[in-house]
Amino acid sequence: MKSKEFLKLLELLTGKPVHPSPLPPSDLKFLDAALTNDDTTIDYSQFNELLLMANKDRVESPFFERFFCSQKPGLCQVRSIAEGVRKFQALAMLRFGNFIYAFRMLSKLHSREELAEALGEQKSISDREDSFQHRRARIVNIQDIPREDTFLVGYLSANQVREDYRLATGLLKLLEEEQYSTWTDLQNDLDAMGEGIEKAGDRTVLIKQGTRLLNKFRQDSANTVVTFKERIKRDINEINELYQRLQLTLAKATENTDVYLTWDHMDVYFATSMRKAWEFEDLYDFVHELMERQTIKAKDKTLNELNVRYFDPTQSFDQNRVNKGLIESLMLKRAACTVYSVQDTDTLGKDSELAATLAQGKPVIAFAPEIEIDVRVEQLKQRRPGDLKHRLQWILYEGIAIEDPYFVNSFVTRLDRFEDETLWQSVTDKARLTQFQIDNAEELNRFCTIVASAEKQIYDKRCFTLKNTHPLAIQVNLETGVANGVLVVRDVETCAELIWRVLTNSLEFNPPSYDDDTKCWYLSESLTGSVYRVVTANEKLTNCFWNFYQQRSIN
Repeated sequence: MKSKEFLKLLELLTGKPVHPSPLPPSDLKFLDAALTNDDTTIDYSQFNELLLMANKDRVESPFFERFFCSQKPGLCQVRSIAEGVRKFQALAMLRFGNFIYAFRMLSKLHSREELAEALGEQKSISDREDSFQHRRARIVNIQDIPREDTFLVGYLSANQVREDYRLATGLLKLLEEEQYSTWTDLQNDLDAMGEGIEKAGDRTVLIKQGTRLLNKFRQDSANTVVTFKERIKRDINEINELYQRLQLTLAKATENTDVYLTWDHMDVYFATSMRKAWEFEDLYDFVHELMERQTIKAKDKTLNELNVRYFDPTQSFDQNRVNKGLIESLMLKRAACTVYSVQDTDTLGKDSELAATLAQGKPVIAFAPEIEIDVRVEQLKQRRPGDLKHRLQWILYEGIAIEDPYFVNSFVTRLDRFEDETLWQSVTDKARLTQFQIDNAEELNRFCTIVASAEKQIYDKRCFTLKNTHPLAIQVNLETGVANGVLVVRDVETCAELIWRVLTNSLEFNPPSYDDDTKCWYLSESLTGSVYRVVTANEKLTNCFWNFYQQRSIN
């Protein structure tokens, strides 16, 4: 090793250049002689002599042994100095967010125990794994809400169930109290009811929905008020059944919330935004595959079998929005990490949860699913036509140029026709839906392929943005000043492995790299390549930033 290379390594180790620069010729000559053979082994005292010759402070033996003695206890080969510096840089970025303060603090610690505490290594990986293994079973567990009922815990997604129930029961009551011979008579009574409600200062939404329902049903000239009443009487049982499921589901989800609040352990929080039924179902599928079916390779067990506890928003409900916010804030505070679902839209609530996690210095794992077009097409073909139109509208909103727009527009008219002939938004006539899928099989497959291809473009773009350019992807731990990055994953297997590594403090990293364009050091996680820590080389910013952060921690 040449003296020039060694001095550069010392700059990386201490965070500051060697002064004076260049060193006197006699010092350079001494360093060249001491470092000439890469196979030479040096101990702690000899390493300090090299540091002092370069006008750098000495280090204590625990520091030297922790970072430089990977081959032999107490000894380091000259060729291994560079590896030791890289190890130090990685841990300095992880724990301190800068090199200068990390070197000053860690190099002066006199015992291995002090150093381990400063590095957060008091517990070994095996100790952390054992702590999960030795957890006792939950005193009370949550009650599982089936996949098809999860949308009922949503504020917005369940509204249509309530509205259809009120509308069907209200219209049936009206039709049974009076014998209407014409549509006009029925409409006049509805209008009169609306005026009375409006004078009382109440909302007339239900009356307006009743009018729309009448107009939709009477589009077929063969339909009469009598057949309208018969249709409502036929549908009311299914609507009643769905409404009862809603009540039972909310009661169960409310009890689940109380159970979540009492758990003594909370490891993973899922940050998501759900408004449509399919979003609840998609999250349910993801959470169950991740926590209950995907095995951790080294353990041959699922996260659930490893006693990892998590807060699943598809299983929880609280009627009070203030309480709901407090509950979710508590879960964010208690959980060791957050899994952020990259979905159709980025909402204020979900992004706030991402930011709040990073601000606490905790990892965020962003799951942006890798869309397999063939699989996605089959999923889309099972959706209700109105849902497919919503997918298309979202794609257009995202600015994606769709294939064959003429065909797409013509097929949308078929989707609209199906929905126009559907009376209830909350209840799907399965026989009609199946017949629609059969009658339009070829065109439906073509339409869904176009949608799936566009969705893949959007999710690939979102993954790239979150991993490389998103302004929220790197944020500062408000307590320590360390800059934290988001870990972006595309598949469930990697997501599960990351969660386990986070919980057992066993994340692995690529060697720190310096980017000449941004003038920053980056530490990336090995499984995903995501930037996890950042250190700027801007001297003015570094000096001011850490002066004020350290001053605040002292005050």
